Amino acid sequence: MTNQKANDLSHQGWEDYYVNAANAAWKEQPEEFLTENLASIAPVNKNLTVLDIACGDGRNTFVWSGDSNVVSCNDISETALRKIQQSEVANKPVLFSGDFVELDLIGNQFDVIQCFDGLPQMPNVRAAINKMVELAKPE
Repeated sequence: MTNQKANDLSHQGWEDYYVNAANAAWKEQPEEFLTENLASIAPVNKNLTVLDIACGDGRNTFVWSGDSNVVSCNDISETALRKIQQSEVANKPVLFSGDFVELDLIGNQFDVIQCFDGLPQMPNVRAAINKMVELAKPE
């Protein structure tokens, strides 16, 4: 099986999963690491640009959606992103569908980039990490 065919099956598998998921795909609450360390990651009263990669149905995305942060998120499942769009949060994130490595985004624009559970599933982990570094602001 070619890498492209395996990637297509993986992408379709996630889409099928979200189409059929009645509840949250993983769990309802955000990752404990994120909530426990949010104060050290995000200085108070600073407007942040945040990118959540492989965001799924948004459980870790919504941690950032308050205040005046500009939040973007990416997933290969359009159904997962639709669930985020239909959520009750006031500050809706910008949604990017598709393979993260293939996204055409401007570099040095995000204060925070997070990816919980998605990196091991990416076809080229090194390329994904390099892209994260490219998109992160130098500081």
